[in-house]
Amino acid sequence: MILPLIVEQFLAITVGLADSIMVASVGEAAVSAVSLVDSINTLVFYGFAALATGGAVVCGQFIGSRDLKKPTNRPSSFWSSSSSWPQG
Repeated sequence: MILPLIVEQFLAITVGLADSIMVASVGEAAVSAVSLVDSINTLVFYGFAALATGGAVVCGQFIGSRDLKKPTNRPSSFWSSSSSWPQG
């Protein structure tokens, strides 16, 4: 189970590295801009990865307990709770 996570982390880092290498010949400002956007991209990526991992765990628990109706209700309850999150 740990091998897919290691591969996922390696690919996420490789994408940022490849972006910086492609823009390196343009100049320092371009590399700085790509690095700045890459950090935001990585943050969003890890947020979605955490949501997917959490959803898989919750669904796996319900499927393991042979309760096959509750996993289908979980996405709607997740989106209703996340949409009511206080906006600052």
